[in-house]
Amino acid sequence: MASVYRKRLGTRITDPVDDRLRMLVLLKGESLSSVLDSLLDEKLPAADVLASALLRRNSVPAQRLRREPAA
Repeated sequence: MASVYRKRLGTRITDPVDDRLRMLVLLKGESLSSVLDSLLDEKLPAADVLASALLRRNSVPAQRLRREPAA
């Protein structure tokens, strides 16, 4: 399954977390981006759950929640 990347996220993580992440990458034999994607996908709520919560809070206009289909 091909992924479309729209924007890069930049963040700083602590050295202990960085070390554990690099060890996990070596153990899995996958790319860093694949490992991060899997970890985040496991831990983040589904998009529809998040969208509903945001709409209930009236903090995000509905049109900002819709994603355009990948070309």
